[in-house]
Amino acid sequence: EELPYGKSSIINNDCVSCFREMDVNKMKELEEADDDRQNDEDEDIVNEQCEDLYQISGKCETLLPESAIDSPNENACSYIQGVSISVSESGIVVGRRSAS
Repeated sequence: EELPYGKSSIINNDCVSCFREMDVNKMKELEEADDDRQNDEDEDIVNEQCEDLYQISGKCETLLPESAIDSPNENACSYIQGVSISVSESGIVVGRRSAS
């Protein structure tokens, strides 16, 4: 007898968009704004839930280019390396990846 979920995952792998829809007037305002202001406004395009999750998440920004971030957060690099796993195309865990 087969175990339930032996060939498929119980976890839904559907992604949820972090993009927040903007109204037409706001979009026109951004298009007309100068670059500095537009960069400030870009942060508002991410929905609040995703922004909050990102802020509290563990990060390993070691390989980001210097131009992408002022001071990379590397606080979770060891943890992330320790929990890396391999997952099949169907979403089933098939083994632990070796640390590189």
